[in-house]
This record gives sequence, C-alpha cells and structure tokens, in this order.
Amino acid sequence: MRLLGHLLVLMLVGLMSPASVSADFPLKTLSDAPEQNLSADFVYFIDRERQWDVHTLAGSLSQPDWVDSGGEVPNLGLLADPVWFALRLESPHELERLAEISYSVLDDIKLHLFADGEPVTEVVTGERHPFPERPIFHRNFLIPLEFEADREYLLLIRVETEGALHLPFTLWEERAFMEAEQVRLPLHMAFVGLMFALAVYNLLLLAAVRDIAYFWYVLVVVSSTLTQLSINGFTYQYLWPNAPAFNAVSLPLSLAGTVIALGFFTDRFLNIRSTSLNTSRFCRGIGWFGVLLLGVSLIATYETAIRLLIPTAMIGSFALIGIGFYLWWRGEILARFYLLALTSFMIGNVVYTLSKYGALPHTIWTEHSIQIGHSIEVLLLSFALAYRINLERRRRLEAQQEATEKLEERVEERTAELAQAYGEVKRLSQTDGLTGAHNRMYFEECLEQEWRRNARQGNSLALIILDADYFKVINDTWGHPCGDAVLRFLAESCHRTVCRPADLVARFGGEEFVVLLPDTNLEGACTIAEKLRKQIASHELDCQGHKVAVTVSLGVACTIPDSRISHEILVQQADKALYQAKEQGRNCVVTYETLIEND
Repeated sequence: MRLLGHLLVLMLVGLMSPASVSADFPLKTLSDAPEQNLSADFVYFIDRERQWDVHTLAGSLSQPDWVDSGGEVPNLGLLADPVWFALRLESPHELERLAEISYSVLDDIKLHLFADGEPVTEVVTGERHPFPERPIFHRNFLIPLEFEADREYLLLIRVETEGALHLPFTLWEERAFMEAEQVRLPLHMAFVGLMFALAVYNLLLLAAVRDIAYFWYVLVVVSSTLTQLSINGFTYQYLWPNAPAFNAVSLPLSLAGTVIALGFFTDRFLNIRSTSLNTSRFCRGIGWFGVLLLGVSLIATYETAIRLLIPTAMIGSFALIGIGFYLWWRGEILARFYLLALTSFMIGNVVYTLSKYGALPHTIWTEHSIQIGHSIEVLLLSFALAYRINLERRRRLEAQQEATEKLEERVEERTAELAQAYGEVKRLSQTDGLTGAHNRMYFEECLEQEWRRNARQGNSLALIILDADYFKVINDTWGHPCGDAVLRFLAESCHRTVCRPADLVARFGGEEFVVLLPDTNLEGACTIAEKLRKQIASHELDCQGHKVAVTVSLGVACTIPDSRISHEILVQQADKALYQAKEQGRNCVVTYETLIEND
C-alpha cells in the first residue's frame, strides 16, 4: 500500500511545474542535533539520457536543470531513469554521523561526498547488491560519514530503481540512532509476533474445523506480512541476504499472494455465493487475476509487475469495500467486521502516505500506521472468523431444531395416517367383505367381552341366529349373484332393525347371521327377532328382473352369563333353537327356553 501512495504522489508531481535552480542553491549547515532530516533540502534532476557522471556534476553543478524538492521529501513515483540528488553542506566543527536512507526498496544507490572538489566518501549499495556488502548490516541503508570543521561539502547521490523512487535522508548521531532503533525495532517485532501468532492459531483452527476460509485467511496474513517486511527491508536482511535476484521479485510475489488470498477469502468468508453468484464470480476473479500476476512477477521485470499490481490492488480494494457495503445492506452480519477490518487497513495507509508528504506530523505512530492498521485488520478478521463459527453453529442448531420440528410434525402426521390405516385395516379384518356386517371373528371377540361384563354386572345377554330359508334353491335357481344380493339384503335388514350402539350384527357363516343383544331379556330379544322376521318376509328382491321372496328362520337364546361357563354355550343354545325353527317349517322364531319347556 505504500507503493499505492507513491503512485498517487507521482500523479500529483506530474501535474506540478517544478522550479529550476541555479548552482548557487543555499548551503545547509550541519547542526549538533542528534537527528537532522535533510530530505527536503535536496535538489534533483532526472538523467533521462544517462549521460552524466559524478565527476562532471561535481565540477559544474550549473549544467543540468536542477529541481527544488519544494520542502518535501523527494518522491518521484515509478521512474525507471536514474535520478541525481545534490546538497551542499558546511560543517562548523568536526562531526561523525550516520546517513540513513530509510526506504529499503531502492535498487541501486551511489553516494559521493566531496570536500573542496575532492572525493572523501564513495559508497555503492542498494537491493541489487548482496546484503553483506553494505557498510552497516541494517535493513535500511546506513552510511558512516565524517565531516571536518569549517569545510564545505558536496553530497551527490545517484538513485536508480524499478520501483517507487523515494529518498528520506537523515543524519544521525550514532547514540541517537541506536536509541531511536530501540523504539522502532520492538514495534516491528511486536507486529511480526502478532502476525505469526494469528497465522499459527488459525492454522490450528483450519486443522480442527476443515473450513477453507481459514486457509485463505492465513495466506492473507502471511503474504501481507511478507509485503510489509519486504518494504521495511527485513526479509532481505534475515531471510535471503545473499539472493538479490530473488529479493527483486519477492515484493511482487507477496503482493500478488495478498491479492489472491483476499479475493478468495472474501468470497468464502462472506459466503457470497449464496447471496449473489455474479458477485462471487467477481471476488474469485480477483483471486484468479492475482494468480496471473503471480506468474507475471516471475517472468516480467519488477517495474512491469508493480505497474500491474498497483492498479489491481487499488481497484480490487475499493471493489471489495463496495461489496462489503452491499452485503451489509443485505443484512450479512459478517460484512460489518469485514468492512471495519478493511477500513482500518486503508486508514493506516492513508495516514502513512499523508505523513510522508507533510499533511500529518511525522511521529512513531504515523511511521507505523500501516502496521497498526494491518494489525487491527487481521485481529478483526480473526475475531470475525471465530464469530462465524458460533454463527454457523447457531444456524446449524436452528436448522436442526427446525428439521426436528418438521420431523416431529411429519411423524405425528405419519402416526395419524398409520393409526387411520391401522383402524381401516382392523375394520376390514373385522368386516365381512360381501355384506359389510362384522365377521365371525369379531363377533366371537365381542361375545366373550360381553359375556364377562354381563357376568360381573348380573345382566342378561341375548343372542339371535337367523338363517335364510331355501338359500341353496335361490343360488341354484337364480345364480350366485342373486344369492349375494339376498345376503346383503339380510345384513341391511338386521342393521335397520337393531338400533342400539351396543348391539352387534355379524355374518356367522354362509347364509347365517347373528344379532348380539347385551342387557336384553328374552322377551325383548323375541320382539326384535319377530320384527326382523316380518320385515324380511314383507319384501321381495328384484334379481335380474325376477321377484324373489325371502324368509328367514330365527333361533333365540337368553341367559345371565356365568364366568365359570364358556360363552359358547349361548351360541349352542341359539343354534338349537334355530334348528328347531327349521324343523317347524321355517319363517318363524323359536327360543331355546321353549325347547326346554317342551322337553
């Protein structure tokens, strides 16, 4: 993001009209202060033809068109041409100073110090050179300088780099530099420690929950941290000090890795695919474009890679913030954390850029504002990931509860259906399929129950058995369909005659039907039997155009049940009475009690 700031400044510099200066630019007097910032005092010119050398410039400063820095730190943005910086110094007394160029991504630096036209110090350094060749083993460019009393010096610095050209230049007393470093270095160490801890913690979470969002988050943390460390010179100092060629591509690689991780992380973390498929494709497109830039960084020049990465990072950042606002508007809770995280990082970059160009004071906090913003960003995202676990757990519980409720409703519905089906099956198992009356099995169950109940209560229990007269003749004469019609007619007649809910009509077998009458004495049973006989005899059936007269014989038995005697005795008594009715000429009612009296 520092590179983004430098690109914006380059655009502003291109709009300004630089002022040329003469060879008589003012002298800068060296002070006894432990720290003296000379960045804004330089004049410079761009050697587009690459025709100037240090001896020619030292001999005549009036030849090129020098440009005043305008009271600001020289920042020329992305510029491939070499740039010369010049500054005249006078020393009132002997001084030993450390010159610090605190921008560690400059490729080639040649510093020349002249006294009275004679060279006294020449140093070649930069990222194109192996790190151990530096005068002082430090992430920034440190050059020891000595000044004699009452002498005038000319400082010439030639800088050539493929990245942003920025020249913050400070002279330090050695003790003051060490004291300042004791403040700056722990802040860098704290930043690295925090990033390392978050990366390891979320790697462990990745192994535990197997959510790919944690992988992309860890990649965001690692790649963005490597970017910060590369800009500050730590990676070259500690990781690959003897590999300048790899160091030249390490920053584009880490930037491309950040683009890749942030695109895929946004899509996965915010679960955009479930909200908007096109938005999800856009986020993943940013990630895949980062993969393309990763390949470009390996084969193209540093300048080409940076010129592609900077607009991609700028456009992608603003687009992702817009997506965050959109999802927040759609009610996505995690989008709030996401927006706060990105905003904190963007604010840190803005504060850093403004401090570099004088809009904000240069303090330890503005110097590390990017790292502070980035730390807040990853902490918020880490918290959001933890919140996401709880949110998904809550959603799963709600979904499980909803599924359980639906399952319970379905079970209840299914149970009711099964109960209804069971009732229907039971009814069918207890019903005669032809006549619709109950079958013999159900009759025997009911008879046994009523026998026990009436035995306990001491009530009488009556049974009527009726049999169709000459039923075989009807079948043989008119056929079985006519016989079936007769049976249905008999069942309907029984149901019309027997009205009480406790009474039971059942087909006993063949053309025989039974009527069970609980709590009924012999007189009542005979009345019902006679009524039933008359009703049947008074109707003629229409069988295939023929009138068929039907009569029945009925046997009646009534007793007060005794639990010590089987209920089958009642059936036997009624059956004997029925047999007697058949013997007496049919179409009549005979009671078992009458048979006993006659005997």
